[in-house]
Amino acid sequence: MPAAQPDGARYGAFFSQLGRYVPQLTALGSLLALFVVGAFVIQGFASVSSIDAVLILSAFLGIGSIGQTGAILLGGIDLSIPFVMDTSNVLSAQLSQDGWPFLAAALLAVAVGAGIGAFNGYLSSRLRVHPLIVTLGIGYLAQGAVEMWTNGNPSGVAPTWLGSVAAEGTRIAGVQIAPIVVIWAVIVVLVLIALRSTAFGRRLRAMGSNPRAAELALISRVRIWTLTFMLSGIFASIAGILLLGFSGSASAIVGDPYLFLAVGAVVVGGTSLSGGRGGYGGTVLGAIMLTILSTILVGVGYSASVQQLLVGVIILIVVASFGREAHVRDRV
Repeated sequence: MPAAQPDGARYGAFFSQLGRYVPQLTALGSLLALFVVGAFVIQGFASVSSIDAVLILSAFLGIGSIGQTGAILLGGIDLSIPFVMDTSNVLSAQLSQDGWPFLAAALLAVAVGAGIGAFNGYLSSRLRVHPLIVTLGIGYLAQGAVEMWTNGNPSGVAPTWLGSVAAEGTRIAGVQIAPIVVIWAVIVVLVLIALRSTAFGRRLRAMGSNPRAAELALISRVRIWTLTFMLSGIFASIAGILLLGFSGSASAIVGDPYLFLAVGAVVVGGTSLSGGRGGYGGTVLGAIMLTILSTILVGVGYSASVQQLLVGVIILIVVASFGREAHVRDRV
């Protein structure tokens, strides 16, 4: 019969486990604090319709940040996300205008995004080049190709049903809520399960925590990086298509605000830039928190430049706190 564990050891193990969730708990506390501030400074901020609007905007950022979460868990980064969003937005709208069934156009746009992501991951891992350089370069190439194809003037509109999904609320159990929020909630559950309970999720974390040990355990670096960045391209494409429904017409710059917001949502949500620690649950909190912050800044009348400055300062503070970790410094 095994000896009973001393109380001190049990408490130490408990607090050690609790310490792993400090960044996420901090993000949750910050989100609740921001919500209270918003309720005090903006009339109607805590209303159901206002909450629904915040969740709609958070959903675009949250879906677009799924791949960024995976990339950062690997110890990398994906700066092609906004460009993939632009590409899928324009491609689905333009092809639909040219006579394609919209679903076929959207599937092609997602396939293109998957291809861009897979190429990013394969090139970064095979050549051992930092993905910041690769993804930014490939992203600009994709944007340039779209500009050439459309002669700098993308056109096309979203079908009515897509606008209903991405922008209009419907009553669910007596509560007004947009379908995209429900879709995002389902995606959140699936992603959390995938990261926690599947072989792919465990291998991704192992590769991010200790790449050398993961390779010695016969986990293929190239395969994990390629699949992770491919999924990033897929979800970025889906976010771009949903933004088409929200705005109503094609735009080659629809993803621009998400260049660093996607990174910010992941890092503010507690995922470490060193890789291997954190998860998508924190990203969800980060996406909602950044959306609430932007909503408050708009509500009190700050200009776009001041909003960008303040959001950037907050992200910088959080990134700097992670940057003090020895593991991060050793890798850079």
